[in-house]
Amino acid sequence: MIREDYRTTGGYTGMSMSFYDMKRKTWHQTWMGADGGALYIEGGLNESGAMVLSNRNTPYYTEGSPVNRVTWTPNEDGSVRQHWQSSQDTGKTWATVFDGLYVKRAALLAE
Repeated sequence: MIREDYRTTGGYTGMSMSFYDMKRKTWHQTWMGADGGALYIEGGLNESGAMVLSNRNTPYYTEGSPVNRVTWTPNEDGSVRQHWQSSQDTGKTWATVFDGLYVKRAALLAE
């Protein structure tokens, strides 16, 4: 399991937990914000090697509610782009919710 704690520049905080469901052969991530908001997304690797998870095909999705799609794309320099998009029209058009870049933190040197 991978745990992420996050804080936005606007002060919003929360966490996510990600895991691979071996029985269903799918990745799952649960986001939980400090305000109690939750998002459940699932998916896997696409043909170009990016991880794409969405709430559209989860048991928690309600028809007519926004569709969320989060894509993690590995870059040649070892960084990873996370692009979160949302659709109000079942995927016809998309708006960016978050577009960020993850980079490895330099190792701490012992003094």
